Amino acid sequence: MRRPTIRPSILIFIALSLLTACSTLHGRKDNVYDWHNIVGMAWNQDTINDYRILFYRNNAFSYIVKTSPKPRVQEINIYEGAYAITPDTVYLTFKGKQQPPMLNYMIRDASDFNLIQYFHDGRPGMSLKKEHPPENERSE
Repeated sequence: MRRPTIRPSILIFIALSLLTACSTLHGRKDNVYDWHNIVGMAWNQDTINDYRILFYRNNAFSYIVKTSPKPRVQEINIYEGAYAITPDTVYLTFKGKQQPPMLNYMIRDASDFNLIQYFHDGRPGMSLKKEHPPENERSE
């Protein structure tokens, strides 16, 4: 019986793809891959349209939005920027040209266990449960 052979061109393509992927991830210094820098998180506990916001030590944030426009299709968008916290509001300054669907602030609810996010398109506000509040968050 004859063993199947793998063409050298396929091996070269796979090797180059792996090298490119590894060097791209290794050289990336943004907050999304810096898990030791996370000081807080909130999410909406929705399995279809998942919204999560991660807060970092340097007052930066990453807002990860996973949506499923069609069955078996998942779209992931990551919005980044800086945040500032007041006694009743978390202000978000988004960076980049892509306009996020969320407004640039989140309201802290009276129980202080949730953040309420509003949207540009007028849909109702969404509650995000705070798992770990940012360490610089103060109730005044």
